Amino acid sequence: SPDNTGVTPPKPDIVLNPKLLEVSNNRLYVVQDGGEYNGYIFYSQIGVLDGFSEALGSGYFGGFYNDSSDTLSIEEFMDGTLITKRNGIYYLTIGDAVTIKKISQVGQDYASDHVIVGEKVYAYDTNSGALVNAVSINVFGTMVSGKPLVESEVLNAENMGINNTRRFLTYNAEREVFILYYGEDLSKGLVFTNIGTMFPRETGLNIQTFIGFNQGV
Repeated sequence: SPDNTGVTPPKPDIVLNPKLLEVSNNRLYVVQDGGEYNGYIFYSQIGVLDGFSEALGSGYFGGFYNDSSDTLSIEEFMDGTLITKRNGIYYLTIGDAVTIKKISQVGQDYASDHVIVGEKVYAYDTNSGALVNAVSINVFGTMVSGKPLVESEVLNAENMGINNTRRFLTYNAEREVFILYYGEDLSKGLVFTNIGTMFPRETGLNIQTFIGFNQGV
């Protein structure tokens, strides 16, 4: 069973049944689906995406912070890995030991409820219905949870139907604007500018997903 950090020694006879596959920092991460280790995260050895030899640096972990909510995404962030779950955002580093820190309490329903922009993570917070700076680096180099960018009263997500539908938060680096797309076909959107203005956008297209290049879409 896991210790109080949620870290367990590897178990070589586990048969992986992936719920989620992601690559970060030259390792493959597999979120286990079903069985005794449901929701646990297995990681490969560095540089060998199908290599799960404990002796060569692979391992697995789970049960951290007693958070049993679904893992939505695993992605590179700063010098480590960002793990997004429905009940919060975590920062993972793997060296001589596995270290996991909860860095934000924001709620997430989708992997697309947040976007990484440089050294910050912005998110639509399902707990508050606000657009927030979920993670930033303070003057001491410490990760902290930031303040709301757009308060829930201004965003009015419940009345606009944003809360109960698909969402995809994007960032346009060239124009320095956030766009929160929503709706089952993601055809509606709200644009937030760097001077604090907000206006609607409608594409008229049935959109499945967005692909970001260099923190822009």
